[in-house]
Amino acid sequence: MNVNKMEYICAVVLDLDGVMVDSETIALEMWHEFLALYGTALSETEYRQMVGMEPKETAIFVQERTGIQVSVEEILDDHRARVMEAVGRDAKPVPGLEDFIRETRLRNLPVGVASNSSTIYVDQVLRAIGLREVFDCVVTSDQVQHAKPAPDIYLTAAASLEIPPERCLAIEDSPIGMRSALSAGMRCVVIPNHHLDGADFSGAYAMFASFPALLREFDLVLK
Repeated sequence: MNVNKMEYICAVVLDLDGVMVDSETIALEMWHEFLALYGTALSETEYRQMVGMEPKETAIFVQERTGIQVSVEEILDDHRARVMEAVGRDAKPVPGLEDFIRETRLRNLPVGVASNSSTIYVDQVLRAIGLREVFDCVVTSDQVQHAKPAPDIYLTAAASLEIPPERCLAIEDSPIGMRSALSAGMRCVVIPNHHLDGADFSGAYAMFASFPALLREFDLVLK
């Protein structure tokens, strides 16, 4: 693979939800819509706990916290359908994402996706924002044995890119995702999810407010 040997980092792997699209806001709206049918809701604190979870774990959490008499599978299917419809209609890449991907490509670095969501959902989101074809690999929670915060998703992405994990830069927005990347041995940069004010990101290589801010320091982060 043609990578710049002058740079320590030889590949970039991005989380999807909260990093490339503000899908957490969409997901929250769909939870409010779904739970309103049962006369209940989640608190802001409970929602913060859900950010970064894989889908089935989220459905179990909702069932346990609200006590609604609906199976985990029904919760998962209903919420997924609502989110996918909303994402197809409303999803947009976050500011600076396309510039970041372009600058990464100019440095001859392969780019992958490592998401805790399902393959069908990730494909739809990436197509909705017009970026499905730009990535060298897309790894999702239903392709591995253990979802984040286990390292499986990031390890699989590194293997797909044929780059050692320690020479990959992960970009995350949640403590769950950061722990996954660090457990895989990757360098992790965090662009914090705006729903997670005050979250513990100790262990991150660096934190940036946005992709434009990261781009200003990109060459330093890569070395």
